[in-house]
Amino acid sequence: MSASKAAYIQLGAIVLAIGFIGATILLTGESPHRVIAALWNGAFGTPDRIARCFSTLVPLVLCASGLVFTFAAGLYNLGVEGQITAGAIATTFTLRLGETLLPPSLLLPLAIVMGGLGGTVWGGATGILTVYGRINEIFAGLGLNFVIEGLALYLVFGPWKREGVASMSGTEPFPEALHLGTIGRTEASPVALGIAIVALGATILVMRSTYIGLKLRAVGKNQRAAYVLGIPAVRYLMGSLMA
Repeated sequence: MSASKAAYIQLGAIVLAIGFIGATILLTGESPHRVIAALWNGAFGTPDRIARCFSTLVPLVLCASGLVFTFAAGLYNLGVEGQITAGAIATTFTLRLGETLLPPSLLLPLAIVMGGLGGTVWGGATGILTVYGRINEIFAGLGLNFVIEGLALYLVFGPWKREGVASMSGTEPFPEALHLGTIGRTEASPVALGIAIVALGATILVMRSTYIGLKLRAVGKNQRAAYVLGIPAVRYLMGSLMA
């Protein structure tokens, strides 16, 4: 499919989606203009709301960047939610363990790296079940989501429980020295935004301009043919889920 034809299809899909949404709003007796104005105001009405949009965008961009590799390999990674949770557990564990051992300037980068490794390892578990256990990656990922969420609940209600308060209120907050810096008094962190931008740029670069991206797409198009041509298909399938 040519790039221009693909662009027309994408544009047509957007137009159809907007038309469907507009028709649905009209059927409910509401004004599309008022709904759009309310959505815009809710997202961008104040600096705090704009900052919240960007802070919410960061994990979505990170997950989307990883999913590009999975989709290119012809797989559907529905275990990305579990990878987020595994990363959060790994980061929290690192911060709790190193809070009294390392200065924030060393501990924060380490915690970020450990969060990435936590998600990678959990994605690798999905890969093992898919590649070696012959379990469909959709069911493997969804099943592991429940496992890691159960572990998170155990930690919140058990070892990481806040003393003297109901455990449903969450774990003990970290001191401000271990918080990522934010823009003003908003929720948006330039460090988090920078990580998301780097991840997105790296994904585009790898998929468009490297042999890794080319081989990954080859595996996604025809796994057996890729293997015959000397591409280690299993390694690429595992790597795509771990990404």
